[in-house]
Amino acid sequence: MLKVILAPFSLPVLTDSLSLSTSGINGIAVNDNHLAVISGKNVIDSNGKTVALDEELKNVALTKNSNGDYITVVSGPNKIYSISNGQLLNEFDYNSSSGFSIADLKHNGQNFIIYSSGKNIEAKNISGASADNFSFTDPEGIGFSGTPLAADFEGDSKSEIIAETLDGRIFAIGGGTGKVVYGFPLITGNHISLTPALYLKDNKLSIAVVTDDNHFYSWVISSTTGKTFWSSENGNNLNSAFVDAADRLNFINEFFPSKRAYNYPNPVYGSSTNIHYYVSQDSKINIKIFDIAGSLVDELNDFAGGGLDHETIWNVGNIQSGIYLARIEAASLAGNTEINIIKIAIVK
Repeated sequence: MLKVILAPFSLPVLTDSLSLSTSGINGIAVNDNHLAVISGKNVIDSNGKTVALDEELKNVALTKNSNGDYITVVSGPNKIYSISNGQLLNEFDYNSSSGFSIADLKHNGQNFIIYSSGKNIEAKNISGASADNFSFTDPEGIGFSGTPLAADFEGDSKSEIIAETLDGRIFAIGGGTGKVVYGFPLITGNHISLTPALYLKDNKLSIAVVTDDNHFYSWVISSTTGKTFWSSENGNNLNSAFVDAADRLNFINEFFPSKRAYNYPNPVYGSSTNIHYYVSQDSKINIKIFDIAGSLVDELNDFAGGGLDHETIWNVGNIQSGIYLARIEAASLAGNTEINIIKIAIVK
């Protein structure tokens, strides 16, 4: 006689239901009672709010801002979008055949979106501003593939980025420094067929890799458990694609700090440069650019959300070589006004 013993369990309980009038689901991100779904060109949250975008969406993730509000991050073939409470917050250009990850790189209250783009690893906040010391470029010039992973395994309270190259090297890049972590890259000698995975081996953070020639590799990369932000293709072992709000250990208490105002590249050899700045409050931004003689050359206007780094692009295609001064004025909606001046060199 076959005896079947059933372990005690609780029957599944329906906690939420959402009607989706769509052609199919492309991805889901979830945390607690909040979820975000992408279907075709639509982003739908668990409150039934829908945002329609201009391209077919491929990847979705959830995070929170410093106020605890949910932010949905989605990508299509050409752009990354950030959405909150049924409203499009921002979008910026995106060029990657792989997915993206999210991690706290700086402990400055901003999570960063990380992705491979040809020979570079990019790290940008939800407004599209690059993290300090990024992009990171493959020193061999071969290029990256796959979704980057992220974890603090050096114990410096800043996440490291783990990224694979097309020829099977595995880099770890310091989120604070933008430089290669000691002991890396790891070498497999062949193209990596799946996104690597971070896991614990004897309570030590480790990485597992499978290559196209059916070899399995595993390395212990830390003497501790570390802190993981994005440990697998879909974020974690629950496939929830969720990362909590970033810590604010490196808090900026100035309204418009001069050390956060700069442009890159500088000197400018191409057709544009990014004027980078930070405001602690929602602000209107006015940028007036003067030549050395004091003549007004160009004027740019923008809006910046508080608590984030932002960038305004200056197109210099019709600007002659020389030294220019950019007067950046931030006027907050609360009434604060401050000015920073930076020097920009253009070489053609």
